[in-house]
Amino acid sequence: MTPDLPVELWQEILSLLPPHHVRKLIGVSRILFRMAMEDIYRELRFKSDDELMMKTFQKLKYPEFLADVEEENVVLKKSSKLWTWTSTKFRVQNLPKIIPHPSASILKVAGEVIPHCSETKSVKFVLHEFVAPTLFRPFLNTVFTSLGPRLHTLTVELTLFNSQLILDKNFSSALHSLAELKVIFAPSSTFRPFEEVSLDKSLASFVSGLEKTLQCLSITFSTFVDMSTFFSSVCRLSRLRIFILDMTFVEFLYSEQEQSLAHFLFKHQKTLEHLCIRKQPSRTTINDGDHLSLPDLPDLGFEFPVLHTLEFSVLSSSHLHVICEWFKNASPQGLRLLESLTLFKHSLTLDDASILFEALGATGASDGLQKLTMKVQSLDSELMDLFASRLPALRELELLYNHYRLEDDRVRGQPYFELGMFIV
Repeated sequence: MTPDLPVELWQEILSLLPPHHVRKLIGVSRILFRMAMEDIYRELRFKSDDELMMKTFQKLKYPEFLADVEEENVVLKKSSKLWTWTSTKFRVQNLPKIIPHPSASILKVAGEVIPHCSETKSVKFVLHEFVAPTLFRPFLNTVFTSLGPRLHTLTVELTLFNSQLILDKNFSSALHSLAELKVIFAPSSTFRPFEEVSLDKSLASFVSGLEKTLQCLSITFSTFVDMSTFFSSVCRLSRLRIFILDMTFVEFLYSEQEQSLAHFLFKHQKTLEHLCIRKQPSRTTINDGDHLSLPDLPDLGFEFPVLHTLEFSVLSSSHLHVICEWFKNASPQGLRLLESLTLFKHSLTLDDASILFEALGATGASDGLQKLTMKVQSLDSELMDLFASRLPALRELELLYNHYRLEDDRVRGQPYFELGMFIV
């Protein structure tokens, strides 16, 4: 088993899996664990997709297609030997008849209805890597042609495998009033070495087509991606007010990526009102405590004159001290309008909190800060006194506190007290 995972996590996973899946979880590293879980997820997803497809056809009331799907489901359930598993895909062999492709019929019906949805302001696409481009592209053309000029919010969940299918500049040019874009990249079910995973210019081209309307950009990656191409290629978004980045990074991609991210933030620091940089190192990264979740901005100047919400990851005490030095060297009014501050990941000590508040005072943020969310290592009166003395305008304080139970001289992984909420 993987030794660096909590025992409780293994127990929970094993309790949810059928016995024949347990053998897939034998490994020696987190990478093997991730590969095994992706295989299991893909297999279970196919089963759930079958059930969902049946319900969808029943709602659409297409009896001829429903009969075909029911017939094939019966065949698959009764003849389990027809299914064969490989490391890259799930396929069916020697079926008595060809399975019809119901997606074309569903998309055809949806394409006929979409032009009549005149009040639709928000659309979400969820594209798995198995989606057929020849079937889906005409549907996308219908959506963006009919709804594009009126859309306010677009959410896209996809994999790197099919990113170019929807992240097309021709589509973004049809979004005349889009203000909010959320892009979520999920892991591909086919494992790829992260050296080969690189986001091309399709996302930058798509976002650049929204330069005059986009106000909120949220990008989430749950896989290893080199974002330097995007940050260096995308143009300045003149109306961007909210930027959220949630991603995993690896050591050898870090330096170049941070330079391009710093350049991106520098271009938008005069307009950003909400900035969230939530990053965590992959488990393959060694000495992650020295890596930074906020980009290196000493030469550019840490000044966000209209920023009122700041959220970022703190990976260690030394990392926090580096960030505080940036704050101290920034403009005296660089964060004067800051109202809400959230720190992720690392649990702060009393000394950490004291250094943080001193740095915030140097930027003019401590006097106006109204909401603070952070993780702490202990709850004591000295910490409460520090909040009261350094943050006079504080109205809402949320402390995340993990306290572990001691049994038989061992620290159990299950916290029995996790959250403290205080209103000042």
